[in-house]
Amino acid sequence: MRIAVFGLTTPETEVSVSPAGIANVEFLDPVHQAQLLVDKLRRDHDVIIGLVHLGVHPFSKYTSTLLAQRVKGIDVIIDGHSHTVLPQGIMEGDTLICQTGCYDSYLGEVNVTVKNHAVVEKSARLLDPGQAAALAPVPDAKVLSEISRMEKAYTKEFRKVVGHSGHAMEYDRKKDRTGETELGDFVTDAFRSTTGADIAVVNSGSVRAGWPAGEVTKGDVINVFPYGNLMKKAEVSGEQILEMLENSVSLYPGDAGRFLQVSGLSFTVDAAKPVGSRVSDVLVKGEPLDPKGKYTMAVSDFMLQGGDGYQMLKGLHVIAECGTQYEIMEAWAKEHSGLESPMGRIRILHAAGREAEKKAA
Repeated sequence: MRIAVFGLTTPETEVSVSPAGIANVEFLDPVHQAQLLVDKLRRDHDVIIGLVHLGVHPFSKYTSTLLAQRVKGIDVIIDGHSHTVLPQGIMEGDTLICQTGCYDSYLGEVNVTVKNHAVVEKSARLLDPGQAAALAPVPDAKVLSEISRMEKAYTKEFRKVVGHSGHAMEYDRKKDRTGETELGDFVTDAFRSTTGADIAVVNSGSVRAGWPAGEVTKGDVINVFPYGNLMKKAEVSGEQILEMLENSVSLYPGDAGRFLQVSGLSFTVDAAKPVGSRVSDVLVKGEPLDPKGKYTMAVSDFMLQGGDGYQMLKGLHVIAECGTQYEIMEAWAKEHSGLESPMGRIRILHAAGREAEKKAA
């Protein structure tokens, strides 16, 4: 029996990672490329497995569901990207799509039965951490040794207390990428205050964990901002701010990483309107936005390079480099225990026309 495994990643990578890192990379149509691969592999393989990072998010252009619908001959798709828990996988035509959620929530098991060089049965299940541990009750000695070496290298430093928090601020991937959150307000206030900018913005995709209650360690701060993006203070026009905000909500109600958390700024989003004309009532520090005016903005180098679709920010005049997101938040934690300015910065009108104030959990 011969098994073939081919890999695909989402074309969304083109706008979700630093443009500098993919300058010489071309993202082709994954459906077309998959069919070319499957047609070639089917000639002398019994089982075809797609190991892909496409996801099943309904707001993505290319998904594993679409792949299974359009490409004939894939037996199993092992998926990621959308962080979806599929307890028994899902069948799309003759293809079994499997995904285990995220962050080691589950271990996935797929069983494929082959007779006379043809797949006759396939199934999937998820094992929780306890069930997974039961499969290997004695950990691998070499792996444990390597883990121990790595932990010694960073644990002492990561456990250093850098501040105190009055209460926990929850991280919820979907909430953070579809509306204003207390955590988003907290970090953008820190960036605006530290840089002295008129406004501060953070793409929600750069935020990856919640803020703890009680002692705050270096490790806690790094968990929130693991990417090491630099914050810069740049000059921006009112027109560019409006274009930036339109990009922020262009995929709403999809939970996209480009959705902005903001400080010094407030606006209204009408989700019933066409993309590109959804934003109105923009205020900067309480005053109406002047399209011809000039403002200063705290923003990450990732966004300044055009990441997450923010092409309008490429080429902005940078006044100052202000340290990494992690460094700023570590210093902020030493002096601030919680949110000091009120929420209510992003007002969202849903497609039905009813106002829905996005509140923190």
